[in-house]
Amino acid sequence: MREGDQSVNMVKGMDRGAAYGLLSFLFLYPEERTLDYLASGGVEELEELCAFLRVPVGSVLEDLRARLEMDGSEREQFLLDLQRDYTRLFINAYPKMVAPPYSSVYLDVKGKVWGESTSWVNNLYREAGLEIAEGFHNIPDHVAAELGFAAFLLSSEEGGVPDSAMYRDLVLEHLARWMPSFLQRVVEGARQPFYSMLAKITGRLVEEECGRLRGS
Repeated sequence: MREGDQSVNMVKGMDRGAAYGLLSFLFLYPEERTLDYLASGGVEELEELCAFLRVPVGSVLEDLRARLEMDGSEREQFLLDLQRDYTRLFINAYPKMVAPPYSSVYLDVKGKVWGESTSWVNNLYREAGLEIAEGFHNIPDHVAAELGFAAFLLSSEEGGVPDSAMYRDLVLEHLARWMPSFLQRVVEGARQPFYSMLAKITGRLVEEECGRLRGS
């Protein structure tokens, strides 16, 4: 995409959907396929997204490229570093998880998983004709699931309707209410720059979408 085309192309539903889809994938537990995707064009997609959203990331992308070019034990170590930080941030850590990736933790009174907000978003999936994939071993309000759902709603190829009432509810009444607190915890708590960058990009995308939807 040429620089002059960004503002035109990024307002199309499919392009915003692709951005959500990329972020959803990268909020899953990191595996070899994560590194493969990043090395085969994913870094360029992140770079383009950062440029469009005006997210300053310093040398993070350059460092990421350098680490992806490593092989053997160095590549294995990089993946292990990402997995350790992901686990500490989003799965388990002492004395507590740094940034629980579930909306119910931030929105429900008791601050526990499988709360009312979990049921709310799960019902939204069902209204859209979706079920959680068998290979997704997490609960419905995990950040990756919700970002993936936003991608679905913006993708006409998947049967979604861009800027539908359902998408507006998801962004304005749900994502906007819990994402800022969650993403701030990631930015402050991440040891791997990759995850703090991911949080900044996601926060900016949600912020931009909120502004666009409220102004439409």
